[in-house]
Amino acid sequence: EQNMKTLTRAGSLAAFAAVAVASLANLSSYGGYVTVNSSEAVGGGLGPGYFTYNAGNASLNNWTVGGTSIDVVTLPPGVYPIYAGNASLDLLGTPGPGSISQAITTVVGQSYDLSFWAQANVAGINQTVNLDVIGAATQSTSFTVAVGTWTQYTWSFMADSTSTTIRFASDPLNAGNGNTFMDNVEVVPEPLTISVLGLGLAAIARRRNRKA
Repeated sequence: EQNMKTLTRAGSLAAFAAVAVASLANLSSYGGYVTVNSSEAVGGGLGPGYFTYNAGNASLNNWTVGGTSIDVVTLPPGVYPIYAGNASLDLLGTPGPGSISQAITTVVGQSYDLSFWAQANVAGINQTVNLDVIGAATQSTSFTVAVGTWTQYTWSFMADSTSTTIRFASDPLNAGNGNTFMDNVEVVPEPLTISVLGLGLAAIARRRNRKA
């Protein structure tokens, strides 16, 4: 009976880890997957297909808008840049600057790879995107987004909490409409830390079996 209880506890730990990892495998993102709720927008921004969302809005696939505002564009590719799907997001709203944030479930001690695609759309002016990963502590970095072509940007972090907030923000000193477009945000666990976590769970089960 004791062995059965030990196996049950170990199995529960493994199941929890698997669920936590799976929940990040396809993180809800805007861009290729967004359904634009135009009724939540505060105006047409710069014209049809260009929607502005003010701070506090949370209608974009669980992302919450901060700062001043952000824009979402659904115009055909070539008018404003869209990496995939039917829309992309401009961190510098009308007016900017803006931010987006979302809390996700994480496993303490596990490393994650975060990636997103971005493009600046002002002639000759690269734009700054600031990233904060907020758990028990805040981990921060920034990216210089190049003009003229979609580029994938990546960063790795180790979770120190079971809930981690991902926040992207445009340069707070840029109060104009600098057009910093983003698309396809993903957060996935690093394979090595998944393996280490699995080995740790197995070791716990073995130790409990020996004690039984």
